[in-house]
Amino acid sequence: MVGARPGTGAAEPLVVGIGTALLVQAAMTMPYVVPGPAEWEQATWSAYGLTTLTVIPCSG
Repeated sequence: MVGARPGTGAAEPLVVGIGTALLVQAAMTMPYVVPGPAEWEQATWSAYGLTTLTVIPCSG
């Protein structure tokens, strides 16, 4: 297993943190990739930047 501790089969915390950060980033990116209904306000790049900042604590 990639990132596993030798002999335990447990994942390294850094690998788990990076995986979690990528998963959260993917979830936060969905409003910018998938168009919503016309009555919803369109997503902006500044809002994307702010939501990206929410991922930083996951990776540490």
